[in-house]
Amino acid sequence: MPTYKLMDIPFMFGENKKFRITITGDSNDADYITEVSDITGRELIGIMPIIIKIETHKNKKLSNSHNWDNRENSKISPQTFHNLTDEEYENFCCHSPWGIHSICSIKISEWVPQHTLFEE
Repeated sequence: MPTYKLMDIPFMFGENKKFRITITGDSNDADYITEVSDITGRELIGIMPIIIKIETHKNKKLSNSHNWDNRENSKISPQTFHNLTDEEYENFCCHSPWGIHSICSIKISEWVPQHTLFEE
């Protein structure tokens, strides 16, 4: 799989093209949550500054090696740490009843139809 520089990604995709973004976060020491959303190229371009801020700070940690500590007892919010607006934070934030402390991965793929094989 090719590796791209984050700054190049918005220019590689058309604004009207559809993608699927998958964000995985750690909510409690390897209790992972994953959110998958459909997104347009235009929306992807809109969140790239947030992804770049997270990538830029990957070696800086909020606390205890966490990069997105939005739990109730965190000392500094990811919004403050990454200098995000309220809208950026709300549109990007992974959601968990307990919050998450780290964003582990962000993956983007071209959108393809999905077919449900089983659902409980």
